[in-house]
Amino acid sequence: QEVFGETKTIVPFFPNIERDIQSECRITRTNAALIRELDQLTESTKLFKTVRKPDEIFSMSLSVYYFQMDKWKYKNEITEKRLLQFKSTNEMKDHAKTMKDIELLIAIKLVEDYGERLLDLYDIAKINHRKRANIDIYLTTAHTSKGKEWDSVTVIDDFHDLLDIMLDA
Repeated sequence: QEVFGETKTIVPFFPNIERDIQSECRITRTNAALIRELDQLTESTKLFKTVRKPDEIFSMSLSVYYFQMDKWKYKNEITEKRLLQFKSTNEMKDHAKTMKDIELLIAIKLVEDYGERLLDLYDIAKINHRKRANIDIYLTTAHTSKGKEWDSVTVIDDFHDLLDIMLDA
């Protein structure tokens, strides 16, 4: 298993029992990293789904996206209503830096990186979230993963992104 860029071997409680890996999960710290992981999986043949509803995962990023498109035209699409207080994306970004609003800064960066592709990824996540059988990979955040079990778990190293954003702020 790879943890924070290092490969770690995890020894099972009963090491002599052979097991087929039935379920795999990739765990991130942030919704943004979950979206980036989802994007990478669209290139594979593996069937994947998010543990949480896509609406919850994409809420902040899509709100920033629609704000940038035209906050008044897409007012109903902006689920994060606090964003409507800003006059511009620059004002939003400055506020996020001043307040050290990491979630908002990460969402702004995700929109800068993906733009309209976020809408495609959201649609893919919604379609895959409805699937119930033959899932190869589950995607979730550390917070949502509590109390759940999978045969194989990969912890995605997105903690350095947080540090970069904090240093840039």
